[in-house]
Amino acid sequence: MPKVCVATSTQLSTCPRMLKAADALTDFGYEVEVVSVSRTPWASEADRHLVRTRPWRWREIVLRRDRAPLRAARAALRQRFAELVTQRLGPVSTPRLLLGRAAMRGEAELARALRASRCDLVYAGTGSALLPVARTARCLGIPYALDLEDFHPGERAGAEGLWHSQFMARVLREALPGAAFRTGGSQAIARAYEERYGLPVTPLHNVFPLPAERPPRPVRELGAPLRLYWFSQTVGPDRGLEDVLEAARLGALQLQLTLRGVPARGYRESLSRQAAMVAGLDLRWEAPASPEDMIRLCAEHDVGLGLERREPKNKDLCLSNKVLTYVAAGMPLVLTDTRGQRPIAADLGRGSLLYPSGDAKALAEGLRRWSEDPASLSAAAEAVWQAARRRWRWDHELEREALRRLVEGVVGAP
Repeated sequence: MPKVCVATSTQLSTCPRMLKAADALTDFGYEVEVVSVSRTPWASEADRHLVRTRPWRWREIVLRRDRAPLRAARAALRQRFAELVTQRLGPVSTPRLLLGRAAMRGEAELARALRASRCDLVYAGTGSALLPVARTARCLGIPYALDLEDFHPGERAGAEGLWHSQFMARVLREALPGAAFRTGGSQAIARAYEERYGLPVTPLHNVFPLPAERPPRPVRELGAPLRLYWFSQTVGPDRGLEDVLEAARLGALQLQLTLRGVPARGYRESLSRQAAMVAGLDLRWEAPASPEDMIRLCAEHDVGLGLERREPKNKDLCLSNKVLTYVAAGMPLVLTDTRGQRPIAADLGRGSLLYPSGDAKALAEGLRRWSEDPASLSAAAEAVWQAARRRWRWDHELEREALRRLVEGVVGAP
């Protein structure tokens, strides 16, 4: 039986794409081992909860200071040294080994885990893992495949963004050509990689298995606040949330806005102060939760928010986990008009509200329609659920089955 190692440089609970891939490959009949890195206490607890019911083997690389202080310190020092060398020499002139260590904390530990895995194929996700996995797989003489959830050369803005773009451009030039196959997080992201590197990339969207039964919709009476929901690993500035506050102010809307995630330093206090000055806005904060609970938690609200900006470029191209979690929950969506989100907005039809990022007036007008017409909101939810059943689900032939075909093309059928 062929063995596939699914690897990520982050926590499983914050990387649902690799988690879904491991589950799917196991269902297909492959032997699967998952390698992930543990650095955050809350996510580590969520990881252990996730793997309890999984049949595949898990190798956890612990880099938490409270559990493995010496290993964590060594990994941090190795990465910092590599970063300093890369800054001195520039990404183009830095040796490949040091470039990989600068990209990923725990690069050496990941390489040891891959050697111990003795697998027939490595499938790796998250940008910082791409070069370490490619380099190790080449040394071992085994094929590797890469998941490009984001457009890594365009993840950041400003002077830092220019440096990061140059760094990731070198990483991708080293890693991409030798991959047995490449998958991308959206059609727009796959197309951008193909145009830039001339290599085929198969879109695998951040879709999820649909619940056995449609999640119950919350009952909302006319005049009650419209319940909006947004989640991410980090809740911070430049994520479009300010649009909602301004829309509530301009439209004099009754809104309840729930944010789930870890607030960036000082952001909770800052946003809460702004929200307190908007009449009719009830701002609520929730802690991170397990990926397996996300659809249920989304379904407790009226509308999901996908507020991506046009800059940096990755935000314009991406189709996020949150958006497709909302779809799996059968809830209407508010989406900014980006290249990544425009196609799904068209497919959802009346199930989505598409507005230009920063145009709070247009957002207020759209939210008012749903707020004042519960029947329209219910019809929007029904449109989303039907679209989820028709296309936006993990077991669709263009998603889960596409992964099967790609893996079989490398290691054969189990």
